[in-house]
Amino acid sequence: MTSAVRWLYRLQGLFQELALTNESIHIQVVRHVSSAEQVLAILVQVEQANRFGHKYVVLDCPVTLAQEVIVTHVLNPTMGRRTYHYLISGLGMDEPWESSIVEYGAVNVTGFRIVDPGRKVVRDFMSKWSALDPTNFPGAGKPSISVSPYISSLN
Repeated sequence: MTSAVRWLYRLQGLFQELALTNESIHIQVVRHVSSAEQVLAILVQVEQANRFGHKYVVLDCPVTLAQEVIVTHVLNPTMGRRTYHYLISGLGMDEPWESSIVEYGAVNVTGFRIVDPGRKVVRDFMSKWSALDPTNFPGAGKPSISVSPYISSLN
């Protein structure tokens, strides 16, 4: 779901990159949206068509809209939760996410943020990350974190 035309350029770039690999991707729905209600109406249709299948939803929109979509989804009693996996585009996790809103924890949400490697909390995390077993934690055991293991684990 996107609120900007730039998503079409990103989608085109994704297909161009995939053409260079043996990977494939199946996109079921691409829509331009401007409200959480529009997104939910689309997701209700997807839910009805495939109740128990995994649904990977890319939200390429302002963070406030993405947050509203997640809360609206969780509060809707007809929508499943376990089969939804949201990816927030850009650096959406750099924006404030109110920790008191419990709905954010009810569905799987992935996003990115820039971290300061000089901060003690980041150094401590990376130290523990590099010591983890990559068999149990895809991508662990290295001095950095890569998106690739997470993307391949979704397939």
